Amino acid sequence: MEEIVREAGVQLTLATTRGGDGEEEDGGRIDPSVAISFIVLVPMNGRDALPDFGSFHEFFIDLEDRLLDECDDYWDALDAADEDDNGEVDEDEETKGNNNVPNVNSLGCDITIAAFHPKWRFNGSNEQSDGDAIDYEKRTPYTTISIVMSSVIESLMKEREDGGGNDEDGNASSSAPATERIADLNEKTLCSIGLERLKEIFDEEVLGCPMKGEM
Repeated sequence: MEEIVREAGVQLTLATTRGGDGEEEDGGRIDPSVAISFIVLVPMNGRDALPDFGSFHEFFIDLEDRLLDECDDYWDALDAADEDDNGEVDEDEETKGNNNVPNVNSLGCDITIAAFHPKWRFNGSNEQSDGDAIDYEKRTPYTTISIVMSSVIESLMKEREDGGGNDEDGNASSSAPATERIADLNEKTLCSIGLERLKEIFDEEVLGCPMKGEM
């Protein structure tokens, strides 16, 4: 499955650049509507079982760590390549980008992944209980991994920092990163609905939809 995630990440990167040459559309800004992709594991005719949550969670955490390590390695290699024998930065080399660090994978810097599962639990356990209300933030009818261009997340957060948006209540949380504010809002919303009602909605409206396969 890791190969599928990586290939989808590469394809997403190519799809959001002009001709795959690394130059982003619209003056360096990517349209958020095309900067996300999903890998959804759907059992076909009951022949393929969905991965249990414990195994999937472990796989995802390991993959996420590897991608982050690859990004760190990329920047370390870029820093090393940008310094000449005197330890000074070569201005001509600064503009070469990825071509300046051959054999170093930058995919971990290009994409951000997130995981979803029918039995998602933020504590990572494989228990059979209903869990907590916030767990439903990442519960989906099928095992899913989303892939988002990291540059889009960064640009949206920068817009927020530059005053590109305002919270309705105008409180101190308006300065928090976009991802943190979304997480806080999701938690408040889900907790207000309540665990029992969330389970009813998920079982009836999500798992019970006509397209549901065997789980």
